[in-house]
Amino acid sequence: MAVAYKTAGVVASGSANSLAPALPAGFAAGDFALLVGFCFTAAGTWTVPGGWTEIAALKTSSATYGSMCVAYRFLQLGDGSPTLAYSATADSYVARVFTFTGVRTTAPLDITSTVQNFQVPAGTPYNVTFTSVNTVTDGALYALAYGLKDNIASTITDVTERGDDGTSSGSDCELAFATKEIPSYGATGASVATYGSQAASDYGTGGKIVLRPA
Repeated sequence: MAVAYKTAGVVASGSANSLAPALPAGFAAGDFALLVGFCFTAAGTWTVPGGWTEIAALKTSSATYGSMCVAYRFLQLGDGSPTLAYSATADSYVARVFTFTGVRTTAPLDITSTVQNFQVPAGTPYNVTFTSVNTVTDGALYALAYGLKDNIASTITDVTERGDDGTSSGSDCELAFATKEIPSYGATGASVATYGSQAASDYGTGGKIVLRPA
């Protein structure tokens, strides 16, 4: 059974350093969920909610700007909105939950996390190329989460964008998420994200995760 993207919950954003994004309406027991959060500042650590497993806590190449967290859980009936907390003071935060079906219940990750940092220079629109990774199981699903320490939307090729959410609270930041089904194991292919013009150089980070089919 191949892994399939299901849906996304309502995004949570703002300046508070603790966010509780809603689970998707009508989720089913056994749905695999990814909780993704991004913060403008790099000066802190993430705390994932109880019952969730942290996959990665990423920081940009800057010592000052940008941090992202990704965690997963197989949802159960009665689950409520997960609270994702960051140890830094109030700033700019975005978080969202994405759900999937057909994920293996043991060792659900084909690839745990491959990190790719990037920098978007000031001025004209800029392309960021996320390099390909290799899956190891037929029917896997490639998930790409990437964030920027500014509220600038992007478009992306070769994958399906599932969310592109920003906040102007505090210092601004943006979080995007995209997926691609990989029927036969092998290369996911490169994806190119295009950001619009901005007044100053911005730092970002991306996490590449592959979900393993049941």
